[in-house]
Amino acid sequence: MLLIFSATVCSCGRGEKAAVVVEEAKIGKPKKTIIISEATKTSTIIATRKLGTLQHGEVIEFNIDIENGFNSPLIISKINSSCGCTSVEYDESPTKSNGIKQLKLRYNSLNRFGTQFANVTLVTNHGEFIVWLEVFIKN
Repeated sequence: MLLIFSATVCSCGRGEKAAVVVEEAKIGKPKKTIIISEATKTSTIIATRKLGTLQHGEVIEFNIDIENGFNSPLIISKINSSCGCTSVEYDESPTKSNGIKQLKLRYNSLNRFGTQFANVTLVTNHGEFIVWLEVFIKN
């Protein structure tokens, strides 16, 4: 069963709707899978991942699992991040229907303060999908 929640996220003064909000108190704890399917094609932003609070200069690495909910392979042709603070590593092979692809993300909080939003855009053969990252950085 897929539950869809709606939340407003903001960056640079704009509000956008998120289709799914995935929250975890600590990075590295059991993660939830983000499903990309016909249902998520109606919303560009497919998820928001709340990273919690980091100390200024802290670098964290974490994984996000993407499940292919389409009836055909999911091919990620590239992944773009909104700023230099976020990088992504992933296996470029196609993901079969109902298969799971793991993305390894790295967030660097250096020269960032307060509440920060970054996004990762997956460019695929089924369209573009955005995962928002939200983090609070303290001195």
